[in-house]
Amino acid sequence: MQADYHLAVSDQQLYDFLIENFCREVGVQAVTFGQEFTQKIGKKADQSYRVIVKNYQPNQQFTLEYYTNLGRNIVDYQISPTDNGVCVHYSEEYHTDKFLYKTNYWLIGWIWQWFFLRKKRRLFKQIEQHILQEQK
Repeated sequence: MQADYHLAVSDQQLYDFLIENFCREVGVQAVTFGQEFTQKIGKKADQSYRVIVKNYQPNQQFTLEYYTNLGRNIVDYQISPTDNGVCVHYSEEYHTDKFLYKTNYWLIGWIWQWFFLRKKRRLFKQIEQHILQEQK
């Protein structure tokens, strides 16, 4: 799934927001290229996911790889400054070796893609509003 969004904030504000939220999610103070984190999902010992910071270019790009027992999910944010804000290219890819998971992901993803993109658009607009409110 890929989408482009235009936000009326600066590239540094958006990048700082993404990094701060990721740090809060995994419980660390700072993020660097190549770092790995493991987080538990539930109360069971075998429910966890591993996150690797694959690309860390301040104010330009931020790429994360999430590994679970279902497969690998790559989330990428590419931030490009424009005259009156930033353009965010958001992409999310899912990779798995299991045929059933792969088929289910593509089928459901194809059917529900419009809803996913709409949800992400709303999410980015909420991020924009939050950053603008903090700025005041």
